[in-house]
Amino acid sequence: MLKLWESVRGKPIQAILGALPKEKSLYPQYPYEAKNLPAAPKNPYLKRPTSVKYNDLDYMRFRLPSEEAYLLGHLDYSKVFGTSKGYTHSPKVLAQHKLDNGMVWLYFFATLGMMMGEWKRND
Repeated sequence: MLKLWESVRGKPIQAILGALPKEKSLYPQYPYEAKNLPAAPKNPYLKRPTSVKYNDLDYMRFRLPSEEAYLLGHLDYSKVFGTSKGYTHSPKVLAQHKLDNGMVWLYFFATLGMMMGEWKRND
């Protein structure tokens, strides 16, 4: 160390840095440097949208009443949107509705019968 100090005393910083021992690579078997490697691909999921675009038709149910009156107040709703005709279900769905209705009625009458039975027992 003393020899190094005597060789660099009174010299400019470039000479001092040149006299210091060079850093050795941690991995000498891999002589690659980061500047020579290809750049990593950019992650497309990290992009942020520059502007958000909404489709007005998707959000027409969420308008304020005042906005609705301003935009469509002079129009007839049935002429613009048509009239609701209800649902026409498939036969499978209708059969399931019929089964569900029967189960609800059965539960209702069973509950009513148990209530009347308790009333007679506690009379």
